[in-house]
Amino acid sequence: MLWRKSLSWHLPAPPLVLGWHFTPVAVSNNATGDNLFFVFVLTISSLGGSMVPRFMMPDWLQTVSLFTPNAWAIEGFYGALIRGDSWAQLAQPGGILAAVALVCLLLAALPLFKTPD
Repeated sequence: MLWRKSLSWHLPAPPLVLGWHFTPVAVSNNATGDNLFFVFVLTISSLGGSMVPRFMMPDWLQTVSLFTPNAWAIEGFYGALIRGDSWAQLAQPGGILAAVALVCLLLAALPLFKTPD
């Protein structure tokens, strides 16, 4: 039973790696891009603990999940609502989420600075 539980976390990895490798070739229209983005969002959500609590994941997956904004948002929610963390303790998840938002804002603004040909 234990091997099935640990094996289940490894099964989605190869298709996702192959899928992201061929993404530029596969996107031919907006609908395809939307579907690939949907898969990306679901993957990030599940890794971040939105679908399965992080404490139920193996240690290595808990470490990987810290690279997703979902994990930090959920950590902040748990801290504020369940653990009763202070504002100082909530500064880390809040700061990381603010940094992610700033990076995403800058990446989204990049096309605005391109000069037309």
